[in-house]
Amino acid sequence: FSHCYWKLIRKTLCTPQQNNPSRKLVYKYIYIYKMKSSFVRATRSAVLYGQRQRRNSQLIRKRSLSTKTDTTNRKLSTLRIDDDYADSTMYNQAIKDVFPSLVIGPDGSIESKGPFADAQAQFLDPDPDVVEELSSTLLESNMGIVAHYYMDVELQGVLAAVQQSSPQMLNRVGIADSLKMGDIAVNMCQTDGVQAVACLGVDFMAESVAAIMDRAGHGHIPVYRATAASIGCSLAESAERDVYRAWIEKEKQGEKALHVIYINTSLETKAISAAACPTITCTSSNVLQTMLQASAQVGPDLKILYGPDTYM
Repeated sequence: FSHCYWKLIRKTLCTPQQNNPSRKLVYKYIYIYKMKSSFVRATRSAVLYGQRQRRNSQLIRKRSLSTKTDTTNRKLSTLRIDDDYADSTMYNQAIKDVFPSLVIGPDGSIESKGPFADAQAQFLDPDPDVVEELSSTLLESNMGIVAHYYMDVELQGVLAAVQQSSPQMLNRVGIADSLKMGDIAVNMCQTDGVQAVACLGVDFMAESVAAIMDRAGHGHIPVYRATAASIGCSLAESAERDVYRAWIEKEKQGEKALHVIYINTSLETKAISAAACPTITCTSSNVLQTMLQASAQVGPDLKILYGPDTYM
């Protein structure tokens, strides 16, 4: 209200008549003014509160970033190693916690560093009596041994010592990946005339070795596993599920399809897959070359189905 309105209000309120309509109108305007003023004050307070909150949030964020930056700078400063870092705390800590490693010298000597490496190194020089016993047994029974790289270091140490014990044992023992194991077994049959092959690995490795030997004309030579119990592999078992077979049936429809399967699967999986779709096997060392060669020979409209190893 302007100054003139306030004069009118004071004059009206001072009028003694109780039923004065001007008096009632003034009271009405005063009530509206108070309500409006309360609303304005409440709105203004809310706005000011929001502004304060935003300012406080910005300040807190700036302080947090500043604190993080300071902390990061402190960490970086502690991580910086000077030229004379031999005296620093971090360098001394690294010296205390030796990384386990086997150091092979130019003369063939082996130096172990760390407790774990010490435990592994002792198997690199196995008991000569054990080596001699295994060598004699293989020669007497006219057998060969193929083992996968994942076998225990104790076993690999004995096998490596047997292989190097004499020229007769050079081709009777082989340590390799799952595909190369079959090739080594075939070479044993051809060069040394072994009458049996022991396969040290999971079930599908023995199956693959037997299949490769059979294709090379040595199917009459038996392949033995380490135990009669099942030696399974979760990766191979994933391709034996119905969902994997259903995927092949679905994706091959109406297109030139080729199924490339990891050799580390069961013989059953390979046979069922081959019945559903043209299938070839591969290993980690030739999976890319296999796909590129197939695509180059068949054409760009070839659809390749690969499984079950996601990483490969």
